[in-house]
Amino acid sequence: MTRDALELTGAEIDTLIALIERGPLQHGEEPSKSGRDSLIQRGLAVSIVHKLEDGWTAATLAGVKAATNWIGYSTDEMGRALRAQGASKNKGKWQVGFPLIRLGLSRSNAIAIVEGMGWPTPPSSSCWMCPNHHMREWREIKNDPRDWPKVVQFDRELRRLDAHAWLTDQPVPIDQVDFSDAQEVLFGREAGSCESGMCFL
Repeated sequence: MTRDALELTGAEIDTLIALIERGPLQHGEEPSKSGRDSLIQRGLAVSIVHKLEDGWTAATLAGVKAATNWIGYSTDEMGRALRAQGASKNKGKWQVGFPLIRLGLSRSNAIAIVEGMGWPTPPSSSCWMCPNHHMREWREIKNDPRDWPKVVQFDRELRRLDAHAWLTDQPVPIDQVDFSDAQEVLFGREAGSCESGMCFL
């Protein structure tokens, strides 16, 4: 199904971006009254009451009544799924769903399906700054040009708060850590890995 392209004015674009990125705006925060009013006339924004104050939010297109955010938690991660579901209870039309759990798939089942398609083994999802990573995961992150600079910066900030805090079992800055196979042999291939989803954060 295709849609005609929308032609928006600069004021409309500024307003729509603000509404999408920031969520509902409180009264007095509207970036452009002309853009806002025009969006409302075109059905792309709606007037709402947010926390007992008048505000504005982006309206769903094509009459969408609800949205479900699918999260790839497997049956090994029921605790995480229950917490996510609980957190979305009061979100109205914005809910979460867990297709892998609905299909009864564990992480190993899901990996087998992906590998059976001839695709590479997917890495486990995890936070880039998690101190529970094992050496193989740290090597993967170190090779990621998006995440590695964030890890190094986070590690430096961490040391400003606590001079004795480290992200690995080696008491050196993260960019000086030995992520070699020898460390995996010493501490185990899964040493420190997080399979439970019970993150301390």
